[in-house]
Amino acid sequence: MIKKVLFITPIPRLNVKGGIASWTSLLIKYGLPEDFKFRIVDISVLKNRNIFEKNQYSFFSELYRNLRIIFNLLKECMFYRPSLVHLNCSLSGYGIIKDCILLIITKIFLIPVVVHYRGNLPQKWMSNKYFFFSKFCINFIIKNSNLNLVMNRRSLSYINMVSTNKLNNKILESFIENSIFDIEYKNTNNSHNLNIMFIGAFTKLKGAIEIIELAKCLLDYKFIVIGKVSNEMNPYLLDSSNNISFLGQMNHDKLIKFLKKSDVFLFPSHDEGFPNSVLEAMAIGLPVVACNVGAIPEMIEQDIGGYVVNVGEVDKMKEHLKNLSLNPELRKSMGLFNKKKSKENYSYKLVSNKLVDFYKILLKI
Repeated sequence: MIKKVLFITPIPRLNVKGGIASWTSLLIKYGLPEDFKFRIVDISVLKNRNIFEKNQYSFFSELYRNLRIIFNLLKECMFYRPSLVHLNCSLSGYGIIKDCILLIITKIFLIPVVVHYRGNLPQKWMSNKYFFFSKFCINFIIKNSNLNLVMNRRSLSYINMVSTNKLNNKILESFIENSIFDIEYKNTNNSHNLNIMFIGAFTKLKGAIEIIELAKCLLDYKFIVIGKVSNEMNPYLLDSSNNISFLGQMNHDKLIKFLKKSDVFLFPSHDEGFPNSVLEAMAIGLPVVACNVGAIPEMIEQDIGGYVVNVGEVDKMKEHLKNLSLNPELRKSMGLFNKKKSKENYSYKLVSNKLVDFYKILLKI
């Protein structure tokens, strides 16, 4: 018997990038295993707004967007009649209020709800007194969801403290394009001059200042940044060194070509859920230097697949990068380990089957 899933998730567009949109694009491309079919209620930001620039926020356009999302959910619940609803929750301080409303609507129709928290819990904004209602909303969602899916162990610990039923709380890792695992990567750079890659929004939260500081300290290395540069970084770019290149956003095939030419993947982000860029670097076969946030400590085996440091520890990052520059064989062994681990744990087929198994338990199939 066919089971119908309704996903509430952003659909990738020119101004809609990032982990959740990429997740949705692979879902659309490959579908769900077995007899599970799906439709999507799109919650993407409007085309005239960039998700990384807060000053583009418009109350009236956001009101229109949220009303449209609510209307589309009502329509799908009444006419599509899904077996369950899967809500991808970005955990933003304001967006969580909308997510709470969507959950309540779904529960009114007596449809089971799976909430997938696409980030860390607890969020930093939850300690801000001005977000007291948003914190109430997220705790309400956790307690009333039929199944809570998180991306790392830290988030699971928080969910278990709030939830009344720990059996309904699970970890679901992310996945990437299967073809990446088949890419042959040959690191032939035996010199001490590294090509260091970063992929993501170039913002303070993603560790952009640390990357600039490292580039200044390690002038013999080449730092390559792929991704949109936030306006907040303009004052810092004036003082950056010449060994850092900003290539902007690019299509995925071209991005993979740059990854294949790199020696190390650097990811000093301050806050993550389960970063796709780190996963793709692992799948290519690169060693990774990253910060101890989100699922990164679970992804990167310390001293085996790379190095994990605390947020802002520029000196330790510099030390690890120097160590990797002096040891081409270490870079190779770390990269091979990461490639094997990513293929065995984070393929689309494996993770989507795990997701469907959760659905079956929920639906008592």
